[in-house]
Amino acid sequence: VHSKSNKEAVANFCLGRNADRVRDSDCTIIFLSDKQSARSYKRFNNFLDEGVSRTSKSPPGPWAKRKIQLLILLFSSGWPLPRILANPMSFVTRTAVSCVSVLTRRKILVPSLASADTWSTKNTMLVAMTYMLACTSRGLATCPMEGFNVGGLRKVLRIPKRYGIPLIVSTGQPFLRKQEECHDDVGMEHGTVSGRGMTRRYPKEEMIMDDFFKR
Repeated sequence: VHSKSNKEAVANFCLGRNADRVRDSDCTIIFLSDKQSARSYKRFNNFLDEGVSRTSKSPPGPWAKRKIQLLILLFSSGWPLPRILANPMSFVTRTAVSCVSVLTRRKILVPSLASADTWSTKNTMLVAMTYMLACTSRGLATCPMEGFNVGGLRKVLRIPKRYGIPLIVSTGQPFLRKQEECHDDVGMEHGTVSGRGMTRRYPKEEMIMDDFFKR
């Protein structure tokens, strides 16, 4: 979202200072998570047919593509069905897999499955992280935000209910400000002063653990 009118429309559904960040940015990226990824399998199948891997000069065969489709369905819970059917099917599948793990005392290794919301959000956040790192490498500042009204954004940007909106990221040239101007509406420090980031972090000794979880 980069036009002034669309930024204003998005800002109207952002909370607190997030609205100002959207207005002041060069653009704001709206990241979407596909909760019914299997609906796009035909497109993905064409993508596989057109592509060539590094080790093979021909696209995957029918069995390999069917296996990929089943794995995507299993892990994503993105059944191409109405929600009233897809949600119970996802719950039953996840419960059955968990029961196998518990009853066999993990002698039979099965994956820990998540809901469609969780799976799609995890994959979307990886893309968002890559985007933010790429912006930083080019001297651009980013501000990831989750303080917004999803229904409002869905309406003004015409986003179908199939897609979740886990976060938005305002992007633009870094803005240097005075230290006394770096506090937000809840008293936290943000921004950059003389090239130094103002947001505080926990000590790395408390956040990075060696071998085992320690608290």
